[in-house]
Amino acid sequence: MAGNKRKRIEIIDVAKCIAIFMVILGHTATNEELLGTPPVFIRILYSIHMPLFFFLSGLSIAPKGLKTWAEWKFFLRKTVLTIAIPYLLWALIYCNFNFQNVGWILYGSWKALGKTGTVTSLWYLSCLFCARIFVQGIVELVSRIVPGKRLPYLIPAAACLVIGVVLPDIEIGYPWCLNIAFTAAGCILLGIALRNGVIELSVQKGWVLLSLLAASAASYAAALYLCSDGFVTIMMCKGAYGNPFYALAFALLGGFAVLALAMILKRMANEWLPGVSLKPFIYLGQHTMGVFLLHKPMLQSIFLPAFGKLLSGGPDILVRLLATIASLLASLVLCKLIEYYIPELVGIFSKDIISGRKTAHKQPGAA
Repeated sequence: MAGNKRKRIEIIDVAKCIAIFMVILGHTATNEELLGTPPVFIRILYSIHMPLFFFLSGLSIAPKGLKTWAEWKFFLRKTVLTIAIPYLLWALIYCNFNFQNVGWILYGSWKALGKTGTVTSLWYLSCLFCARIFVQGIVELVSRIVPGKRLPYLIPAAACLVIGVVLPDIEIGYPWCLNIAFTAAGCILLGIALRNGVIELSVQKGWVLLSLLAASAASYAAALYLCSDGFVTIMMCKGAYGNPFYALAFALLGGFAVLALAMILKRMANEWLPGVSLKPFIYLGQHTMGVFLLHKPMLQSIFLPAFGKLLSGGPDILVRLLATIASLLASLVLCKLIEYYIPELVGIFSKDIISGRKTAHKQPGAA
């Protein structure tokens, strides 16, 4: 492989594709429904999809200490541009604009966002922003103690998960989801620690992957049975995990099942059904940011009501699935247009902008 560019691992993109579908399907439930008693399949989705997204983020990170102030400036600038700027822009685009709402947006918690009329799921970006900074700080320490090793990140991962659970609740939530950012950082660090194991697992024989998928799904079902009536809606957005041990088990087992499914789909396309292409799945997995930012208003304000009327009296799950698919496709189209005309809206900036370099302009007639 030429230079320092790492080869993209496509199973991560396939897993992100599955995860964003789960997110959109989960968002067919309104906040009011989530705070009540949503259907079991919605509660299952919420026990998996957000921890999984943070874990997948960790799988994509190469832990590297930043040795100079220039490297730190690049990291901080990139983190602000690709995460914080889209958060602020879309929160303002979706909100009922007034200066009080701007203050709530700057506060950045799920509860604060709910006061503005904006899309409350944007909490993910404020949380991710803080989590990435936490993670980089931990990388600085671990990379100096055990350079080049990944498994030692399991220790700070466990510590972050514990901190995220034991921090006391605040009614309005912590600024920029600081408490949830510890939980998110724990998931990201797990991804960093287990990356090599995931890659090694992905090349195992097909029957091994199928067995692992079945085992993880069966174990999730067993945990669900043991939890029984205690299976509450796990809302990471507000730091509500119910029983933290069950929450961890659901996240790990469900996330592992999604990863195993992604590996099986990749194996099918490469070996078992060579005529089948995973390019649409991979493309979607590479554009989850845009889909995440765009889908929810269309889903809840357009497609759910439309399919609800079209299939009046039909199965609720069918309405939700059709609305999910329609929202996903519409979001992809809009995402493509935005990436072409205003890519900054979805966190895409040129290397010159991220590095802070000024692009030289040629004078007329210059060679």
